[in-house]
Amino acid sequence: MASNLNVTFGKNIRIFRKHLNFTMVQMAKEVPMSQSFLSQVENGKKDLTLDMMGKIVNFFICASGFTYNEVIKILFNQSDDQALKELINSMNLDK
Repeated sequence: MASNLNVTFGKNIRIFRKHLNFTMVQMAKEVPMSQSFLSQVENGKKDLTLDMMGKIVNFFICASGFTYNEVIKILFNQSDDQALKELINSMNLDK
């Protein structure tokens, strides 16, 4: 069973991925991981290793142009979905 941290992380992965206009298949190919594993992560049904978290963070750094700290702030943010989307949009404006 996934921890609360991984549930939050998974939800935020989905929001950030969609914001960047990546499909689940595209992201899974880039990370790399299977699409079914990514789906389980996004739905909070799969725990992640630190290695896999690192790969996901690196994917978002490359895909977004955000810094490590900005990506971490997004992925581990415990705000509601709308507040997280607003945070991502405000970071885009700063670029």
